[in-house]
Amino acid sequence: MSAIQAMITGTLTKDAEAKVSGGGKEYTALVIRTAGEPAQFVRAAVWGDDASEVLSLVKGDAVSAVGALTVGVWESNGKASPSLSMMAHRAISPALKKSRKSVQHRSHAKPSQTSLKAATEAQSTRTVPNGDGLADDLPWNE
Repeated sequence: MSAIQAMITGTLTKDAEAKVSGGGKEYTALVIRTAGEPAQFVRAAVWGDDASEVLSLVKGDAVSAVGALTVGVWESNGKASPSLSMMAHRAISPALKKSRKSVQHRSHAKPSQTSLKAATEAQSTRTVPNGDGLADDLPWNE
């Protein structure tokens, strides 16, 4: 069955859980309940950089996940119901806002004088001989 690229938004029905795939790759498992009646439940496996970040989410947190959605069918007491699962490459939550702000804040910190001096020296022009016997001043060659 082919997957559909989708974004699912809802709340977690249980705490995020760290898992390891059969191939040894780490991911975070989420169970997301969508809004509306009847509610749909989506089992999402979050991979990549977001996997470790969403691991701190707990039951009741709002979350959105983006990835490949697969639709299946499961039976309970002779009644067929849709089964939704997602291989998510991106997941976000308002509950993660504080941790992302602190990371962004650090990345916008002013560089030190030492790092500015090193960057300036690295960008200074260097004389590089070329095949015509003349020297060319090229800032990108070492």
